[in-house]
Amino acid sequence: AGQREAGEDPLHTAQRELVGEAGVRAAVWEPLGSAFMTPGVCDEVINFYLARTLTEGAPRPESHEWLEHHWLPWDQALAWSRDGTLRDAKSLVGLHLAAALLERFR
Repeated sequence: AGQREAGEDPLHTAQRELVGEAGVRAAVWEPLGSAFMTPGVCDEVINFYLARTLTEGAPRPESHEWLEHHWLPWDQALAWSRDGTLRDAKSLVGLHLAAALLERFR
């Protein structure tokens, strides 16, 4: 998740942040939708994408960022989203939007 620059396309933001925070590039991007994370408090909109066909590289975090990466098998991430281990709202929404899209392809 990252700040969108003024006038920046949300997809470009997602692509930039994936490289910067995880060091990963994706050849295929599936739009999943968007959501207000704190309605009634602010008007911030989060845009969600499923990044596929990944190529690994080295993360390039910004100087103020401290990031900890956890690469999990898909089923484990979904299990954590259901059992309360994972509680971050952005991650929960993104996982379940991606799960709904992927279920349609089965």
